[in-house]
Amino acid sequence: MDSVHDLAAYLTKRLGALGTMKLEKLAYYCQAWWVARNATPLFPEPLEAWRMGPVCPDLYREHRRQAYVDSWPLGDADKLTEAERRHVDAVVEVYGAYSGFRLGDMTHEERPWNAAMTRGGLNTEIAIEDMREYFAELDRQARQSS
Repeated sequence: MDSVHDLAAYLTKRLGALGTMKLEKLAYYCQAWWVARNATPLFPEPLEAWRMGPVCPDLYREHRRQAYVDSWPLGDADKLTEAERRHVDAVVEVYGAYSGFRLGDMTHEERPWNAAMTRGGLNTEIAIEDMREYFAELDRQARQSS
């Protein structure tokens, strides 16, 4: 995958019409769980701590003032590898049932968003390392309890 736009193209292709807030939060969770298990990020664009939760400014600039999107012409869903598709599908399986607002509330309870807010307030970049540490810890806890 070359960019977050490829992820957005895959998500809209897979899910159809999608609330833009939900799109943003799914992108965050895809990135967070990916970096918990892999050495490099899923996509290079940064995520920032906004009032309603994590947002990728590169996505936001394209969907600004839209409540829903049903396609993402700036990206190419076919650029995702098989492993990336499986990963995104697994994230969607867990988080896809929630509304964008609920996903935003969930991120407010998690360390990466809170760390960014503490470090610099609104619009502060959410550190990849914060996502990696927090979600890797959740992953370890889940594996131990299984």
